[in-house]
Amino acid sequence: MKKEYCTYLNLPGHPYNSLLDDYEEGMTVEKLKREFSYLKSQIIKILLKIKESERFKKQMDAKVTFDKKNQEKLVQILLQKMLLPNDRFRIDVSIRPVTIPIGNDDVRITTNYSRNLPLFAFSSTLHEAGHALYELGMPKGKFKDTVVSGSPSKGLHESQSMFWMKMIGLNIHFWSYFLPVFKKIFPSQLKSINLDMGYFLINQVKSSLILIESDELTSCLHIIHRIELEMDMLDEKLSVKELPDAWDKKMDELLGITPKTDNEGILQDIHWSIGLIGYFPTYAIGSIYASQLFNQLIKDHPSTMQDLEQGNFKFIIDWLRNHVHKYGRKLTADEIIKKSCGTGLNSQVFVDYLKNKYYDIYEI
Repeated sequence: MKKEYCTYLNLPGHPYNSLLDDYEEGMTVEKLKREFSYLKSQIIKILLKIKESERFKKQMDAKVTFDKKNQEKLVQILLQKMLLPNDRFRIDVSIRPVTIPIGNDDVRITTNYSRNLPLFAFSSTLHEAGHALYELGMPKGKFKDTVVSGSPSKGLHESQSMFWMKMIGLNIHFWSYFLPVFKKIFPSQLKSINLDMGYFLINQVKSSLILIESDELTSCLHIIHRIELEMDMLDEKLSVKELPDAWDKKMDELLGITPKTDNEGILQDIHWSIGLIGYFPTYAIGSIYASQLFNQLIKDHPSTMQDLEQGNFKFIIDWLRNHVHKYGRKLTADEIIKKSCGTGLNSQVFVDYLKNKYYDIYEI
């Protein structure tokens, strides 16, 4: 059906362009391949260097569990810091965290509390709250209830969640403020964890079979893995019947791990089963945009790190309001990023961010 859909839309170039445009207006296979081929090759190089480091060979998982009640307390502290208004927002629980705007002034998010993944609720709440802040910051007034009061692309929307979850939530200065909060709530579990150790533990690189559990460095490889399979299907190089084996083979090539079941492999996502082919690129685009916005934020506000250490996020929210949220759909995503950061989609900024961060963490 999606192949047939492409023949009706029939945008110039590769058939995949007709699917991409539904989620990322103006994006083409040509642009995507240029950015993602560079991104893929650079992430693999960084990953290989990390795996050769002594720190990687000695790394171990932290054996801690957090009870649900206290995780909920932390999530509420986080939401208060992010200034989400109680009269326009609420949070509930679901298997997979999600954000749903109900109306112009009503946005709902969900999270999930896991004892086996003690930071999952905190991290996923950061992610979904980033989406929520964007929804609540859309142009209102004369634009209320019009198409202008919305996001121009899924990639730009994803940039807002990635910005908070990764650029902010995995930052050592953020944890300079939040680690003492965690230790106050979980004194016995975290009594031996200092800031440097905690920062290393939350940023450990470790190949994962599941996308939503993957680390910051390898998550884009998960996305590229799916995009390459989508393109192979549209190019008639791969049939649906061949997908499970192709999935496993490509996972081994990219990350050196192979799913034992389809549940931890090809069936982990809902996207293909509901026809969202062409959606996956927006996740990687969002990560790239997030790095560009973070890079520009630091240039505009050299005191960013000091503010993070004090748990002051208002200046970040105000900056995003002025550089992303206020435009709604008045401009395309690429135009908004160009206006805010000087260039459009630029994977080199993201690669530089990853190198600077992870070479330092792994003492390379």
